[in-house]
Amino acid sequence: DPRGHMSSVKDNPYRPLPTTPPSRVPVQSRGGIQDARSVPGSQDDTQPLLFGSGQFILYPRRWFMLAMVVLTTMSNTMLWITFSPIADVAESYYDCSATILDLLSTTFQINFILLSLPTSWLISHKGLRFSLTLGAFLNMIGSTTRALGDYLPEANERLGLVFVGQVVAAAAQPVVLSCPTVLAAMWFGENERAVANMIGSVSNPIGVAIGTVISAHLVSGPHDIRLMLWVYAIPCIVSFFLVLFFFKDRPPTPPSLSAGQKSEGFLSGLGLVIRNKQYLLLLLSFGIGVGSTSSVSTLSGQIVGGQGFNAVETSEFFAVLLAAGMVGAVISGKVVDKTKKFTETLRVSFGMATLAFLMFTLVLPLQIGWLVAISTGLMGFFCFAALPVALELSVECTYPVSESTSAGLMWLTGQLFGIIITFCMDGLTGSKEHSTQYPVMTNSCWFVTSAAGLAAFLLLFFKTEYRRLSVDMSVPPSPAPLD
Repeated sequence: DPRGHMSSVKDNPYRPLPTTPPSRVPVQSRGGIQDARSVPGSQDDTQPLLFGSGQFILYPRRWFMLAMVVLTTMSNTMLWITFSPIADVAESYYDCSATILDLLSTTFQINFILLSLPTSWLISHKGLRFSLTLGAFLNMIGSTTRALGDYLPEANERLGLVFVGQVVAAAAQPVVLSCPTVLAAMWFGENERAVANMIGSVSNPIGVAIGTVISAHLVSGPHDIRLMLWVYAIPCIVSFFLVLFFFKDRPPTPPSLSAGQKSEGFLSGLGLVIRNKQYLLLLLSFGIGVGSTSSVSTLSGQIVGGQGFNAVETSEFFAVLLAAGMVGAVISGKVVDKTKKFTETLRVSFGMATLAFLMFTLVLPLQIGWLVAISTGLMGFFCFAALPVALELSVECTYPVSESTSAGLMWLTGQLFGIIITFCMDGLTGSKEHSTQYPVMTNSCWFVTSAAGLAAFLLLFFKTEYRRLSVDMSVPPSPAPLD
Protein backbone atom coordinates (compact mmCIF):
# COMPACT_ATOMS: atom_id res chain seq x y z
CA ASP A 1 0.00 0.00 0.00
CA PRO A 2 1.94 3.06 -1.20
CA ARG A 3 1.76 6.04 1.14
CA GLY A 4 -0.22 8.91 -0.25
CA HIS A 5 -3.04 6.73 -1.65
CA MET A 6 -6.09 5.36 0.10
CA SER A 7 -5.60 1.98 1.72
CA SER A 8 -7.52 -1.04 0.56
CA VAL A 9 -10.77 -1.86 2.35
CA LYS A 10 -8.94 -4.68 4.12
CA ASP A 11 -6.42 -2.27 5.67
CA ASN A 12 -8.86 0.58 6.26
CA PRO A 13 -10.80 0.35 9.55
CA TYR A 14 -13.31 2.94 8.38
CA ARG A 15 -16.34 2.36 6.23
CA PRO A 16 -15.88 3.45 2.57
CA LEU A 17 -16.01 7.19 2.01
CA PRO A 18 -18.95 8.57 0.05
CA THR A 19 -18.05 9.54 -3.49
CA THR A 20 -20.66 12.29 -3.53
CA PRO A 21 -21.89 14.39 -0.65
CA PRO A 22 -25.07 13.01 0.92
CA SER A 23 -28.07 15.27 1.02
CA ARG A 24 -28.13 17.85 3.79
CA VAL A 25 -24.37 17.57 4.37
CA PRO A 26 -23.05 21.15 4.61
CA VAL A 27 -20.57 22.47 2.08
CA GLN A 28 -17.96 25.17 2.21
CA SER A 29 -19.26 28.71 2.35
CA ARG A 30 -17.45 31.95 1.76
CA GLY A 31 -16.80 32.20 5.49
CA GLY A 32 -15.16 28.78 5.58
CA ILE A 33 -16.24 25.33 6.76
CA GLN A 34 -19.65 25.24 8.40
CA ASP A 35 -20.48 23.08 11.37
CA ALA A 36 -23.23 20.57 10.67
CA ARG A 37 -25.37 21.92 13.48
CA SER A 38 -25.39 25.40 11.93
CA VAL A 39 -27.18 24.12 8.82
CA PRO A 40 -30.99 24.23 8.88
CA GLY A 41 -32.45 20.77 9.24
CA SER A 42 -29.28 19.23 10.68
CA GLN A 43 -30.15 17.68 14.03
CA ASP A 44 -27.03 15.89 15.23
CA ASP A 45 -23.72 14.51 14.17
CA THR A 46 -25.33 12.04 11.78
CA GLN A 47 -25.26 15.11 9.52
CA PRO A 48 -21.48 15.57 9.45
CA LEU A 49 -19.26 18.34 8.23
CA LEU A 50 -17.96 18.08 4.65
CA PHE A 51 -14.24 18.75 4.62
CA GLY A 52 -11.72 19.76 2.01
CA SER A 53 -12.24 18.17 -1.38
CA GLY A 54 -15.55 16.57 -0.42
CA GLN A 55 -13.95 13.23 0.44
CA PHE A 56 -13.62 13.82 4.16
CA ILE A 57 -16.17 14.72 6.78
CA LEU A 58 -15.82 15.99 10.34
CA TYR A 59 -18.31 14.93 12.98
CA PRO A 60 -19.44 17.38 15.70
CA ARG A 61 -19.09 14.68 18.34
CA ARG A 62 -15.31 14.89 17.93
CA TRP A 63 -15.33 17.72 20.47
CA PHE A 64 -17.16 15.55 23.00
CA MET A 65 -14.56 12.81 22.50
CA LEU A 66 -11.85 15.39 23.14
CA ALA A 67 -13.64 16.68 26.25
CA MET A 68 -13.66 13.17 27.75
CA VAL A 69 -9.92 12.81 27.13
CA VAL A 70 -9.32 16.24 28.69
CA LEU A 71 -11.32 15.41 31.84
CA THR A 72 -9.56 12.06 32.28
CA THR A 73 -6.12 13.60 31.76
CA MET A 74 -6.73 16.51 34.13
CA SER A 75 -8.16 14.31 36.87
CA ASN A 76 -5.15 11.99 36.62
CA THR A 77 -2.64 14.83 36.75
CA MET A 78 -4.34 16.34 39.78
CA LEU A 79 -3.76 13.05 41.61
CA TRP A 80 -0.07 13.36 40.78
CA ILE A 81 0.33 16.89 42.16
CA THR A 82 -2.04 16.55 45.15
CA PHE A 83 0.45 16.82 48.00
CA SER A 84 3.19 19.02 46.52
CA PRO A 85 1.54 22.39 47.41
CA ILE A 86 0.76 21.26 50.99
CA ALA A 87 3.95 19.36 51.72
CA ASP A 88 4.26 20.75 55.26
CA VAL A 89 0.72 19.74 56.28
CA ALA A 90 1.00 16.33 54.60
CA GLU A 91 4.32 15.55 56.30
CA SER A 92 2.73 16.23 59.67
CA TYR A 93 -0.50 14.35 58.90
CA TYR A 94 1.20 11.21 57.59
CA ASP A 95 4.18 11.50 59.96
CA CYS A 96 6.72 11.13 57.14
CA SER A 97 9.72 12.96 55.72
CA ALA A 98 9.78 15.25 52.68
CA THR A 99 11.65 12.57 50.74
CA ILE A 100 8.89 10.02 51.34
CA LEU A 101 6.28 12.56 50.31
CA ASP A 102 8.18 13.34 47.09
CA LEU A 103 7.92 9.64 46.23
CA LEU A 104 4.15 10.08 45.87
CA SER A 105 4.85 12.22 42.81
CA THR A 106 7.85 10.23 41.64
CA THR A 107 5.65 7.10 41.59
CA PHE A 108 3.91 8.51 38.52
CA GLN A 109 7.20 9.02 36.72
CA ILE A 110 8.47 5.55 37.59
CA ASN A 111 5.24 3.89 36.46
CA PHE A 112 5.31 5.85 33.24
CA ILE A 113 8.82 4.63 32.46
CA LEU A 114 7.84 1.01 33.13
CA LEU A 115 4.51 1.09 31.29
CA SER A 116 5.06 3.53 28.42
CA LEU A 117 6.03 1.00 25.74
CA PRO A 118 3.38 -1.56 26.76
CA THR A 119 0.83 1.26 26.60
CA SER A 120 1.91 2.16 23.05
CA TRP A 121 1.42 -1.47 22.08
CA LEU A 122 -1.98 -1.52 23.82
CA ILE A 123 -3.28 1.55 21.95
CA SER A 124 -1.94 0.24 18.62
CA HIS A 125 -3.51 -3.23 18.99
CA LYS A 126 -6.59 -2.73 21.17
CA GLY A 127 -7.62 0.73 20.05
CA LEU A 128 -8.26 4.06 21.69
CA ARG A 129 -11.58 3.23 23.36
CA PHE A 130 -10.35 0.10 25.15
CA SER A 131 -7.16 1.83 26.27
CA LEU A 132 -8.81 5.01 27.53
CA THR A 133 -11.52 3.04 29.35
CA LEU A 134 -8.83 1.02 31.12
CA GLY A 135 -6.94 4.20 32.01
CA ALA A 136 -10.06 5.91 33.36
CA PHE A 137 -10.88 2.79 35.41
CA LEU A 138 -7.42 2.70 37.01
CA ASN A 139 -7.72 6.43 37.67
CA MET A 140 -11.03 5.94 39.49
CA ILE A 141 -9.79 2.98 41.56
CA GLY A 142 -6.60 4.83 42.54
CA SER A 143 -8.39 8.00 43.62
CA THR A 144 -11.07 6.22 45.66
CA THR A 145 -8.45 4.00 47.34
CA ARG A 146 -6.63 7.11 48.54
CA ALA A 147 -9.84 8.62 49.90
CA LEU A 148 -11.11 5.45 51.60
CA GLY A 149 -7.71 4.85 53.19
CA ASP A 150 -8.06 8.11 55.07
CA TYR A 151 -10.62 6.47 57.39
CA LEU A 152 -7.90 4.23 58.86
CA PRO A 153 -6.77 5.26 62.37
CA GLU A 154 -2.98 5.15 62.09
CA ALA A 155 -0.90 7.61 60.06
CA ASN A 156 1.29 4.89 58.55
CA GLU A 157 -1.82 2.92 57.48
CA ARG A 158 -3.30 5.99 55.80
CA LEU A 159 0.01 6.68 54.07
CA GLY A 160 0.20 3.07 52.91
CA LEU A 161 -3.15 3.25 51.12
CA VAL A 162 -2.25 6.62 49.64
CA PHE A 163 0.80 4.94 48.12
CA VAL A 164 -1.35 2.06 46.80
CA GLY A 165 -3.79 4.52 45.24
CA GLN A 166 -0.97 6.56 43.73
CA VAL A 167 0.59 3.46 42.15
CA VAL A 168 -2.74 2.39 40.62
CA ALA A 169 -3.55 5.89 39.33
CA ALA A 170 0.00 6.26 38.03
CA ALA A 171 -0.55 3.20 35.84
CA ALA A 172 -3.20 5.20 33.97
CA GLN A 173 -0.91 8.10 33.13
CA PRO A 174 0.85 6.54 30.09
CA VAL A 175 -2.56 5.95 28.52
CA VAL A 176 -4.05 9.38 29.14
CA LEU A 177 -0.93 11.23 28.00
CA SER A 178 -0.74 9.29 24.73
CA CYS A 179 -4.43 9.70 23.87
CA PRO A 180 -4.59 13.37 22.71
CA THR A 181 -2.18 12.91 19.80
CA VAL A 182 -3.94 9.72 18.67
CA LEU A 183 -7.39 11.29 19.06
CA ALA A 184 -6.36 14.37 17.06
CA ALA A 185 -5.19 12.15 14.21
CA MET A 186 -8.28 9.89 14.26
CA TRP A 187 -11.07 12.45 14.70
CA PHE A 188 -9.82 15.86 13.46
CA GLY A 189 -8.98 17.28 10.05
CA GLU A 190 -5.54 18.43 8.97
CA ASN A 191 -6.32 22.07 9.82
CA GLU A 192 -7.59 21.19 13.31
CA ARG A 193 -5.08 18.63 14.54
CA ALA A 194 -2.69 21.03 16.24
CA VAL A 195 -5.51 22.79 18.10
CA ALA A 196 -7.07 19.46 19.14
CA ASN A 197 -3.69 18.15 20.27
CA MET A 198 -3.09 21.44 22.05
CA ILE A 199 -6.34 21.14 24.02
CA GLY A 200 -5.73 17.51 24.91
CA SER A 201 -2.03 17.78 25.73
CA VAL A 202 -2.23 21.04 27.65
CA SER A 203 -4.85 19.47 29.91
CA ASN A 204 -1.88 17.76 31.58
CA PRO A 205 -0.12 20.93 32.83
CA ILE A 206 -3.51 22.58 33.38
CA GLY A 207 -4.33 19.72 35.72
CA VAL A 208 -1.09 20.44 37.57
CA ALA A 209 -2.01 24.10 37.97
CA ILE A 210 -5.60 23.35 39.05
CA GLY A 211 -4.38 20.74 41.54
CA THR A 212 -1.90 23.24 42.96
CA VAL A 213 -4.66 25.81 43.46
CA ILE A 214 -7.19 23.35 44.93
CA SER A 215 -4.79 21.79 47.42
CA ALA A 216 -3.44 25.11 48.63
CA HIS A 217 -6.86 26.73 49.09
CA LEU A 218 -8.72 23.70 50.41
CA VAL A 219 -6.20 22.52 53.01
CA SER A 220 -5.46 24.79 55.95
CA GLY A 221 -4.64 21.93 58.32
CA PRO A 222 -4.60 18.13 58.65
CA HIS A 223 -8.37 17.99 59.18
CA ASP A 224 -8.96 19.14 55.58
CA ILE A 225 -7.05 16.32 53.86
CA ARG A 226 -9.95 13.86 53.79
CA LEU A 227 -12.20 16.37 52.03
CA MET A 228 -9.42 17.15 49.57
CA LEU A 229 -8.99 13.47 48.66
CA TRP A 230 -12.69 13.12 47.87
CA VAL A 231 -12.70 16.33 45.86
CA TYR A 232 -10.01 14.77 43.65
CA ALA A 233 -11.85 11.44 43.43
CA ILE A 234 -15.10 12.89 42.05
CA PRO A 235 -13.83 13.91 38.56
CA CYS A 236 -12.07 10.54 38.27
CA ILE A 237 -15.34 8.72 38.89
CA VAL A 238 -17.27 10.96 36.48
CA SER A 239 -14.70 10.61 33.70
CA PHE A 240 -14.72 6.80 33.93
CA PHE A 241 -18.47 6.51 33.42
CA LEU A 242 -18.46 9.08 30.62
CA VAL A 243 -15.75 7.16 28.78
CA LEU A 244 -17.39 3.80 29.45
CA PHE A 245 -20.75 4.78 27.97
CA PHE A 246 -19.97 7.44 25.35
CA PHE A 247 -16.42 7.23 24.01
CA LYS A 248 -15.97 5.93 20.45
CA ASP A 249 -12.76 4.60 18.94
CA ARG A 250 -13.00 6.51 15.65
CA PRO A 251 -15.58 8.26 13.47
CA PRO A 252 -17.47 6.35 10.74
CA THR A 253 -15.23 7.90 8.07
CA PRO A 254 -11.68 9.30 8.31
CA PRO A 255 -11.17 13.06 8.72
CA SER A 256 -8.10 13.16 6.45
CA LEU A 257 -6.20 11.05 3.96
CA SER A 258 -3.46 10.18 6.46
CA ALA A 259 -6.04 9.06 9.05
CA GLY A 260 -7.32 6.47 6.57
CA GLN A 261 -3.92 4.83 6.17
CA LYS A 262 -2.70 1.76 8.00
CA SER A 263 0.00 2.58 10.55
CA GLU A 264 3.18 0.62 11.02
CA GLY A 265 3.03 -2.21 13.54
CA PHE A 266 4.35 -1.49 17.00
CA LEU A 267 7.69 -3.28 16.70
CA SER A 268 8.41 -2.16 13.14
CA GLY A 269 7.40 1.40 14.06
CA LEU A 270 9.66 1.32 17.08
CA GLY A 271 12.52 0.24 14.85
CA LEU A 272 11.85 3.12 12.48
CA VAL A 273 11.82 5.83 15.15
CA ILE A 274 15.03 4.73 16.87
CA ARG A 275 16.79 4.98 13.50
CA ASN A 276 15.33 8.42 12.76
CA LYS A 277 18.11 10.85 13.80
CA GLN A 278 15.93 13.96 13.60
CA TYR A 279 13.26 12.36 15.75
CA LEU A 280 15.89 11.37 18.32
CA LEU A 281 17.11 14.97 18.43
CA LEU A 282 13.55 16.19 18.97
CA LEU A 283 13.08 13.47 21.58
CA LEU A 284 16.12 14.63 23.56
CA SER A 285 15.15 18.30 23.41
CA PHE A 286 11.52 17.61 24.36
CA GLY A 287 12.57 15.29 27.19
CA ILE A 288 14.85 17.89 28.77
CA GLY A 289 12.25 20.63 28.34
CA VAL A 290 9.34 18.65 29.79
CA GLY A 291 11.58 17.26 32.53
CA SER A 292 12.55 20.78 33.55
CA THR A 293 8.94 21.94 33.68
CA SER A 294 7.69 18.89 35.61
CA SER A 295 10.54 19.19 38.11
CA VAL A 296 9.63 22.78 38.88
CA SER A 297 5.99 21.70 39.29
CA THR A 298 6.92 18.81 41.58
CA LEU A 299 9.10 21.01 43.78
CA SER A 300 6.99 24.16 43.50
CA GLY A 301 6.07 24.30 47.18
CA GLN A 302 9.69 23.98 48.25
CA ILE A 303 11.08 26.36 45.61
CA VAL A 304 8.70 29.21 46.35
CA GLY A 305 8.32 28.40 50.05
CA GLY A 306 12.08 28.60 50.52
CA GLN A 307 11.87 32.30 49.67
CA GLY A 308 9.21 33.00 52.28
CA PHE A 309 6.03 32.67 50.21
CA ASN A 310 3.14 30.68 51.71
CA ALA A 311 0.99 27.96 50.12
CA VAL A 312 -1.77 30.37 49.03
CA GLU A 313 0.73 32.65 47.30
CA THR A 314 2.24 29.59 45.61
CA SER A 315 -1.18 28.61 44.28
CA GLU A 316 -1.76 32.15 43.00
CA PHE A 317 1.52 32.05 41.08
CA PHE A 318 0.42 28.83 39.43
CA ALA A 319 -3.00 30.26 38.66
CA VAL A 320 -1.16 32.93 36.67
CA LEU A 321 0.91 30.19 35.01
CA LEU A 322 -2.30 28.36 34.08
CA ALA A 323 -4.04 31.37 32.59
CA ALA A 324 -1.00 32.48 30.60
CA GLY A 325 -0.32 28.90 29.51
CA MET A 326 -3.79 28.50 28.06
CA VAL A 327 -3.35 31.68 26.04
CA GLY A 328 0.05 30.54 24.78
CA ALA A 329 -1.22 27.10 23.83
CA VAL A 330 -4.20 28.49 21.91
CA ILE A 331 -1.99 30.93 20.02
CA SER A 332 0.62 28.31 19.09
CA GLY A 333 -2.05 25.82 18.02
CA LYS A 334 -3.74 28.37 15.79
CA VAL A 335 -0.42 29.49 14.32
CA VAL A 336 0.78 26.03 13.32
CA ASP A 337 -2.64 24.96 12.01
CA LYS A 338 -2.67 28.00 9.75
CA THR A 339 1.01 28.30 8.76
CA LYS A 340 2.29 24.71 9.24
CA LYS A 341 5.51 26.23 10.65
CA PHE A 342 5.96 23.58 13.34
CA THR A 343 9.74 23.78 13.68
CA GLU A 344 9.95 27.56 13.75
CA THR A 345 7.16 27.85 16.32
CA LEU A 346 8.82 25.25 18.54
CA ARG A 347 12.20 26.96 18.42
CA VAL A 348 10.72 30.31 19.41
CA SER A 349 8.69 28.73 22.23
CA PHE A 350 11.67 26.88 23.69
CA GLY A 351 13.93 29.91 23.41
CA MET A 352 11.48 32.22 25.13
CA ALA A 353 10.72 29.59 27.78
CA THR A 354 14.43 29.55 28.64
CA LEU A 355 14.37 33.32 29.14
CA ALA A 356 11.30 32.92 31.35
CA PHE A 357 13.13 30.33 33.49
CA LEU A 358 16.03 32.77 33.76
CA MET A 359 13.76 35.61 34.86
CA PHE A 360 12.12 33.35 37.47
CA THR A 361 15.53 32.41 38.88
CA LEU A 362 16.62 36.05 39.09
CA VAL A 363 13.47 37.57 40.60
CA LEU A 364 12.56 34.81 43.09
CA PRO A 365 15.22 35.83 45.69
CA LEU A 366 13.90 39.41 45.54
CA GLN A 367 10.67 38.18 47.17
CA ILE A 368 8.56 40.59 45.11
CA GLY A 369 5.28 38.80 44.45
CA TRP A 370 4.24 40.56 41.24
CA LEU A 371 7.62 39.92 39.61
CA VAL A 372 7.43 36.24 40.49
CA ALA A 373 3.90 36.16 39.08
CA ILE A 374 5.04 37.71 35.78
CA SER A 375 7.91 35.24 35.46
CA THR A 376 5.67 32.23 36.16
CA GLY A 377 3.16 33.61 33.66
CA LEU A 378 5.83 33.80 30.97
CA MET A 379 7.00 30.28 31.84
CA GLY A 380 3.45 29.00 31.44
CA PHE A 381 2.85 30.89 28.20
CA PHE A 382 5.86 29.52 26.35
CA CYS A 383 6.05 26.04 27.93
CA PHE A 384 2.38 25.37 27.19
CA ALA A 385 2.85 26.76 23.69
CA ALA A 386 5.69 24.32 22.98
CA LEU A 387 4.02 21.16 24.24
CA PRO A 388 1.38 20.41 21.56
CA VAL A 389 3.61 21.66 18.74
CA ALA A 390 6.38 19.23 19.74
CA LEU A 391 3.95 16.32 19.91
CA GLU A 392 2.51 17.12 16.48
CA LEU A 393 6.03 17.48 15.11
CA SER A 394 6.94 14.05 16.47
CA VAL A 395 4.14 12.54 14.39
CA GLU A 396 5.07 14.56 11.30
CA CYS A 397 8.67 13.38 11.28
CA THR A 398 7.88 9.70 11.96
CA TYR A 399 4.72 9.07 9.88
CA PRO A 400 3.47 6.36 9.16
CA VAL A 401 4.54 5.19 12.62
CA SER A 402 1.58 5.06 15.00
CA GLU A 403 0.95 8.27 16.92
CA SER A 404 0.86 6.30 20.17
CA THR A 405 4.44 5.16 19.57
CA SER A 406 5.98 8.49 18.57
CA ALA A 407 4.11 10.54 21.19
CA GLY A 408 4.48 7.85 23.85
CA LEU A 409 8.26 7.86 23.52
CA MET A 410 8.25 11.65 23.79
CA TRP A 411 6.39 11.50 27.09
CA LEU A 412 8.60 8.63 28.29
CA THR A 413 11.73 10.70 27.73
CA GLY A 414 10.13 13.65 29.50
CA GLN A 415 9.43 11.50 32.55
CA LEU A 416 12.97 10.10 32.58
CA PHE A 417 14.47 13.56 32.55
CA GLY A 418 11.88 14.69 35.09
CA ILE A 419 13.21 12.16 37.59
CA ILE A 420 16.83 13.01 36.84
CA ILE A 421 16.34 16.77 37.08
CA THR A 422 14.18 16.51 40.22
CA PHE A 423 16.85 14.53 42.07
CA CYS A 424 19.58 16.90 40.86
CA MET A 425 17.56 19.87 42.12
CA ASP A 426 17.04 18.11 45.46
CA GLY A 427 20.79 17.59 45.74
CA LEU A 428 21.51 21.26 45.04
CA THR A 429 19.28 22.68 47.76
CA GLY A 430 20.84 25.13 50.19
CA SER A 431 20.22 25.94 53.84
CA LYS A 432 16.98 27.15 55.41
CA GLU A 433 16.46 30.90 55.46
CA HIS A 434 13.64 33.44 55.83
CA SER A 435 12.32 31.56 58.90
CA THR A 436 10.72 28.87 56.71
CA GLN A 437 10.88 25.10 56.94
CA TYR A 438 12.06 24.90 53.32
CA PRO A 439 15.67 25.31 52.17
CA VAL A 440 16.61 27.92 49.59
CA MET A 441 16.76 26.38 46.10
CA THR A 442 18.58 29.10 44.15
CA ASN A 443 21.22 26.68 42.87
CA SER A 444 18.48 24.30 41.83
CA CYS A 445 16.77 27.06 39.85
CA TRP A 446 20.00 27.86 38.03
CA PHE A 447 20.40 24.18 37.19
CA VAL A 448 16.90 23.85 35.72
CA THR A 449 17.37 27.10 33.77
CA SER A 450 20.54 25.67 32.23
CA ALA A 451 18.66 22.50 31.31
CA ALA A 452 15.94 24.52 29.57
CA GLY A 453 18.63 26.41 27.65
CA LEU A 454 20.17 23.13 26.49
CA ALA A 455 16.78 21.95 25.21
CA ALA A 456 16.39 25.16 23.19
CA PHE A 457 19.95 24.90 21.83
CA LEU A 458 19.42 21.36 20.54
CA LEU A 459 16.46 22.48 18.45
CA LEU A 460 18.73 24.69 16.35
CA PHE A 461 20.00 21.50 14.69
CA PHE A 462 16.56 19.95 14.10
CA LYS A 463 15.32 19.67 10.51
CA THR A 464 12.66 17.36 9.15
CA GLU A 465 10.20 16.73 6.37
CA TYR A 466 6.53 16.93 7.36
CA ARG A 467 5.64 13.41 6.23
CA ARG A 468 2.02 13.21 7.34
CA LEU A 469 1.21 16.65 6.03
CA SER A 470 2.71 15.70 2.65
CA VAL A 471 0.25 12.81 2.42
CA ASP A 472 -2.70 15.04 3.32
CA MET A 473 -1.63 17.70 0.82
CA SER A 474 -1.76 15.10 -1.96
CA VAL A 475 -5.56 15.39 -1.86
CA PRO A 476 -6.85 17.62 -4.69
CA PRO A 477 -7.50 21.22 -3.63
CA SER A 478 -10.86 22.13 -2.24
CA PRO A 479 -13.42 23.54 -4.72
CA ALA A 480 -13.95 27.26 -4.79
CA PRO A 481 -16.43 28.52 -2.20
CA LEU A 482 -19.99 28.56 -3.44
CA ASP A 483 -21.84 31.85 -3.77
